[in-house]
Amino acid sequence: MTKYLAQKFLWFRERGFVQISQKTLVSLFPFLLFSAIVQVISQSLFSDRGYVNMLFSVSDWFPGFQLTGQVLSNLSSFIGGFAGPLATYFAGKYTAGHYGRSTGTAGVTALLVSFIVSSQGLLMGPLPDGQLSPIHLSASTNIFLAIFLGYLIGQIFRLSKASDDQIVNKDFIYQPKTVRPIFLSLLLGVSLNGL
Repeated sequence: MTKYLAQKFLWFRERGFVQISQKTLVSLFPFLLFSAIVQVISQSLFSDRGYVNMLFSVSDWFPGFQLTGQVLSNLSSFIGGFAGPLATYFAGKYTAGHYGRSTGTAGVTALLVSFIVSSQGLLMGPLPDGQLSPIHLSASTNIFLAIFLGYLIGQIFRLSKASDDQIVNKDFIYQPKTVRPIFLSLLLGVSLNGL
């Protein structure tokens, strides 16, 4: 029974989606670690009820105490909230690379699709000139849904022809076939935004 379970575990681990998810999570780790460290510093050192602040009375002698705490808290929230789009980027990049397709184009397209999906009000009406659609980067973004979205975009690039991967040829002339997987990916993003 143990041998059977070990074989099934190894079979599962060798699946493309599992390998891509693993690479994506490893790539996200430094960003999330930095976000967590900044949050700990913000909460323990630059918060009125923070442990280090209460021990050493940092608020009494540090001139920009409130501002520094707010900046660190916002930076941590921004980096943590950016985990979803980054997960989509890495998953799209690694999926395309796993199948021998253009990694850069797939990754950037996945990032754009992630922004389109998380944009609120994008399809509600015309946007005022010069204003972006509000993008909500919540820290509670479901990383696995973001990885799955990136995986889908990588699959779109995988299913396109190999000739569609060349953005420019050797003479730096633009190849319009590249637009096919990008267009399909962006169409997916707009449809998911409308849900």
